[in-house]
Amino acid sequence: MSIPFTNHQAQSWTQGSLIQGSPETLLSGVSINTRTLSPGDLFIAIHGPKNDAHSFIDQAIEAGAAAVMVNQDWLVKNSIPEGTDLLSAPDTTQALGALAHGHRSGFSGPLLAITGSNGKTSTKELAYSILSSSQPCLKNEGNLNNEFGLPLTLLQRKAEHRSAVLEMGMNHRGEIQRLVEIAAPDVGVITNVGTAHIEFLGSQDEIALEKGDLVAGLTSNGIAVLNADDSRVLGQRQRVLGRILTFGRHAKADIRPEAIQFHNEGAFSFRLCTPEGHIEVRVQGWAETTIENSLAAAAATLAIGSNLETIKEGLHQFQAIPGRMLCQKMPSGTRILDDTYNANPQSMRSALETLARIKMTGRSIAVLGDMGELGLESSASHSDIGRVTAETGTDFLFTLGEHAEAVGHAAQVAGMPSEHIHAAANHDEIAREIASLAGPEDWILIKGSRSMQMERIIEHLLSGKEV
Repeated sequence: MSIPFTNHQAQSWTQGSLIQGSPETLLSGVSINTRTLSPGDLFIAIHGPKNDAHSFIDQAIEAGAAAVMVNQDWLVKNSIPEGTDLLSAPDTTQALGALAHGHRSGFSGPLLAITGSNGKTSTKELAYSILSSSQPCLKNEGNLNNEFGLPLTLLQRKAEHRSAVLEMGMNHRGEIQRLVEIAAPDVGVITNVGTAHIEFLGSQDEIALEKGDLVAGLTSNGIAVLNADDSRVLGQRQRVLGRILTFGRHAKADIRPEAIQFHNEGAFSFRLCTPEGHIEVRVQGWAETTIENSLAAAAATLAIGSNLETIKEGLHQFQAIPGRMLCQKMPSGTRILDDTYNANPQSMRSALETLARIKMTGRSIAVLGDMGELGLESSASHSDIGRVTAETGTDFLFTLGEHAEAVGHAAQVAGMPSEHIHAAANHDEIAREIASLAGPEDWILIKGSRSMQMERIIEHLLSGKEV
């Protein structure tokens, strides 16, 4: 159970009103969804762009909600439910953030926040692996990294938690600043600046500013952890009030790797060099970006006092995350690199380079779905990925989505034989073709934006059933 709070605290933190009920009513958690609500929770009715949770207040009460929070304007047209503690706020979405901020203010442990175009989830999981190896640590699960997921995560904090590591996502300007205001992090990490969400922000420089809002929002006691290999990330250092730690392969980075070795079973080992000394580490992963993500996690945890032995143990215990370069085997023995969670030009290039490096004696098969939220750069970016697919020596290419033909055409122009390129109409078609094509020594990369649901292809291939 998360640390409980009272109606009075909820009212105070959100600057709302207690319309009905006792100020001392104890609330054991928070829910914005009646399907996940537990008895004793505060149910906050969010009026979202698609659904209005005020329609589910009766269900929340039936499920055992100890109190309900509504928008003030809802009270004008609706009667107050009898026998239920009721609070109101001008805006329940804003109130959710304010509630989380108030709850977080009672936490004295270090809180790490991580953002970036690529690698933020893996870096979060690596940092969590380090921190949780010695004491309980709070983290956001999955992609709960926005204005709803992040505050709900903070509100799940338990008494035994001694640290917290949170991923912060965004796709519009101003969203990181709001998340920083809610979470009040002690350490802010920027992994890199790419072109993800450029459709909504316009340029990489604007993306850098948005990501930089994380470190700009730290107090003078905060610590910014910046990628020394990314000039746009380093450009945010002028916005930092407190201490700065850098990570990367650059010789002047505070935390850097030496003597990197890749192991065929899917792991890297290297000498981790820090201001506190050097130590040999090993971490599971197939992509070279595993190194950068590990350095970022090491820098962040070092910033809050983790020692090198704890960092070594945490990196060693790290397990790959589904959808993020997780290696799985088909019944035939063919290996699949599951990188289906999301895609942008930088992560797509990295994944193709990884496929080329690890295929060994087998053939390489790339199954690529569309990349979303690229705006005016979409056509050129997809063509570029087609070219990269051919230039990295990929043997077969399957494409899916609106840009499937363009990716395949660019690959053909760059030298890939046309008979090795297939633009598919749907997931099942790709699964059928690959099932008959792939041999036990082959490697398959499957990747695309979240909207493409590329994991459906993997489900078919792993089942071994005909589609």
